Amino acid sequence: LTLQNSLVGSTSSGSGNSGEFSGGIYATTTSGGPYNLVISNSTVQYNTSNSSGGGIYVTNFNGTVDIDDTPITHNSVPAYGGGLYFAGASLRSVDIANSTISNNSSSNNHGGGVYSSVPITISGTPMNANILPTSKYGAGIYLTGSTASLTMSNSSITNHTASGSGAGIHITGST
Repeated sequence: LTLQNSLVGSTSSGSGNSGEFSGGIYATTTSGGPYNLVISNSTVQYNTSNSSGGGIYVTNFNGTVDIDDTPITHNSVPAYGGGLYFAGASLRSVDIANSTISNNSSSNNHGGGVYSSVPITISGTPMNANILPTSKYGAGIYLTGSTASLTMSNSSITNHTASGSGAGIHITGST
């Protein structure tokens, strides 16, 4: 699947997409693959979820995810990953390049910008002003699990708000 030059959500607050798991993009596979989900030159903003992954939710997806030149902003959830949520043993890797991850929030849990339990690479991507509630962790990035890893280059993590540990990055059981 390739998504290019697209808007997923809205240009203003209160009028984006809303769903149980991700208001923006939800991806999973039940058989076959490996597949490659490519999102480029697009915008994912002002989406809400009743659970996790306000902007993009990818779980048990047999393959890889590549996000390039795509702002992911102003998405919100009550649970994990206000902007992005990545999990599941079959998801091999996530690459995010030349994008922006900002002003996303989780009202009750971890990972305001990104929640991941899989290998993730971030390059050329500023992350700014993602928000979590009191005593939660990783407003910018929350990594969890034995298969999660983070490789970051030419990126910034600034102005995140979390009353718990690791406002910028919180790592638990990961490499």
